Amino acid sequence: MTYRDQLVASILLCIILGFFSVETLAQTQYKSCSHKLQSDLVILSSGWSRDLTQQRTYSYSETGLSLEDLQTLKVAWTFGFEDTNQPRSLPAITDQAVFIGSQEGTVFSLDTKTGCGFWKFQTSSSIRAAVTVAKVTQPSGDKRPMVFVANDDAKVYAIDAISGTQLWEKRVETHKNAVITGSPVYYEGDIFIPVSSKEVGTAVNPWGGCCTFRGSLVSLDAASGKENWKTYTVTKPAAYMGRNILGGKQYGPAGAAIWSAPTIDTKRKLIYVGTGQDYTLPLTGLSNAILAIDMETGKLVWKQKLWPKDAWNVACPLGPFGINCPKEEENHDFDFGAPPIIVADSDGKDWILAGAKSGIVYALDPELNGQLVWERRLSKGGLLGGIHWGMAADTGNVYVPISDVAVPFSWKTSSEENKPGLNRLDLKTGEIIWSSPVAKNCGDDEVCKVNFSAAITGIPGAILAPGLNGIIYAFSVENGELVWEFDSTVETQTVNGVTANGGAMDAGGVVAANGMLFFNSGYAGAGSAFGKGGNQFWVLTKSETINK
Repeated sequence: MTYRDQLVASILLCIILGFFSVETLAQTQYKSCSHKLQSDLVILSSGWSRDLTQQRTYSYSETGLSLEDLQTLKVAWTFGFEDTNQPRSLPAITDQAVFIGSQEGTVFSLDTKTGCGFWKFQTSSSIRAAVTVAKVTQPSGDKRPMVFVANDDAKVYAIDAISGTQLWEKRVETHKNAVITGSPVYYEGDIFIPVSSKEVGTAVNPWGGCCTFRGSLVSLDAASGKENWKTYTVTKPAAYMGRNILGGKQYGPAGAAIWSAPTIDTKRKLIYVGTGQDYTLPLTGLSNAILAIDMETGKLVWKQKLWPKDAWNVACPLGPFGINCPKEEENHDFDFGAPPIIVADSDGKDWILAGAKSGIVYALDPELNGQLVWERRLSKGGLLGGIHWGMAADTGNVYVPISDVAVPFSWKTSSEENKPGLNRLDLKTGEIIWSSPVAKNCGDDEVCKVNFSAAITGIPGAILAPGLNGIIYAFSVENGELVWEFDSTVETQTVNGVTANGGAMDAGGVVAANGMLFFNSGYAGAGSAFGKGGNQFWVLTKSETINK
C-alpha cells in the first residue's frame, strides 16, 4: 500500500469514530407523581449486582420471582427516552422508586409501581454505568439515602435520593478521553469507581496522539466526595515513543482500563477488578489481569495476569489501514469486561471466577494470592466476547453466556466455530454440565443477532439471558432447556407519552426485585455489532397491568 493510499484510507476511517459514542441533548419529560417520595426507602437492588460479590444469582426472598412465575409476568409500565438509541444504565431499585440514568445524562427517580416521576437530575454527559443507591452515615451520625451516578466525563455525582438535589460532584480522572463504564460500588462509607477510556476508539485517528490513558480504581468518601486513594493499572505515565508513518505522535505505555464493576471481598478486605488490554507498546504487567487491591490503602496486594501479550486498539481490526495498531505484538482485545465473581462452594471454600472476551473462564484461589485452579475455553472469543459483560454463579455452578458475535470492519478471520449460547460449569472443576446453543428465531431478519453479550441474571430455577435480538431468554438451571422468552423490541404506550420501542439488549441485562423485572431495550452502535437501537425501559410484574 502506498503512502497516498494510507493517507486517504486513514481520513475515511476517522469517520468511524462517530459510531463509538452518540450524545444527545434532548430532555425527556415524565408524568409527575401526585405523592411524594418518603425517606424510609427500602433498597432492593443497587449497582451492577445487589451483592458485593457480583454473583448475580438470587433467592426468591430477594427477587419475589422463580421459574414458575415467568409465565405470569405482565407489563406494569414502560418509560420512553427522547432521542435515544442506547439506554444502558442499569437501574437501582427501592420499594418506592426506581433510579435510572440515561444517554442524555439525566438521572430519573420514578415510582416503582406506576412509573410517574418524583424528580430528575442533569449531569454533564451520558450515563452508561449502573446507578448505586445507599444509606450513607453523615458527619452528624444520621443516615442519608443517596444516589451515586458516574458519566462519560469521568464525573461522579452524589444526589439526595429524596429531593434530587446535588450533594457533591467529583471528576476522578482528567484525561480527555476518560469515561466511567464500570459501575460504582458502595461499601461501608466509601464508593469505589473504575475508570475506563474512549482512547481505545480514538486511536483509529493516526494524528490523534496514541496513546496516553491509564486505567485506575478510585476510592471516594461517600458522604463528602473526598478522594481516599487512586491506584493506576499502568504504573508509569506514557512517554513519547516517536511518530507513525503518517507523522502522528505515538506514546506508551497505555491502556489496562477497568470497565467493569469492582468486586468486594469483605472477609479479606480486598477489592478485585479485571483489566483490559494494553492500547499500545510497551506491554505492561497489569493488563489482561485480575488484581487484588487493599480497600483501605489502594495498595496492590496481588495480580494474576491471564493473557501474557495483548496490545490492541480500534485501529487493529482495520488491517493495513490501522496505522496506530501496535502490530509488533499480538492483537486480540481479550480483556476482562465481566466483573470478577467471588463465591463460596458447598464446603465453604471461596473461589474467584473471571470470564474474558477470549471465551475462557478462569477459577482462582483467593487464599493463594489468586493462584490459577482451573480454566475452561468455551468459545473462539472475539472483540465483543467470548464472555462480554457478565456471568453468574452459585454454590455449585458457574453460568456463562457466550457472545461470539461477528464484528464488521474486521480483516481478521478464524477457522474456529462460533459458539454463542449459555453454559453451566461445575464450580470446583470447570467441567461443562450442559451447554445450550442459541436458536436463531429472527424470521426474515438476516442481520438479527441472538448472541448473548449482555450480563445474565439468576432466579430460582432459571437463568435470564438477554439476546442482541432484543429477546430475553430464560433457561432451566437443571437442564438448560429454554422455558420462557419475552420480546422487548415492540412499541408500547409509555407512561410519559414518549413513542418508544426496544432493540438489541446488551451490557447490564435484567434486574429482578420485588416480583418484578426491570430492563432497558435498545443498544445501537459498534458496541453491539451495530444492533438495533431503541429507547425503552421496561417493567414487568406478576400482578395485573397497571400502566395508565
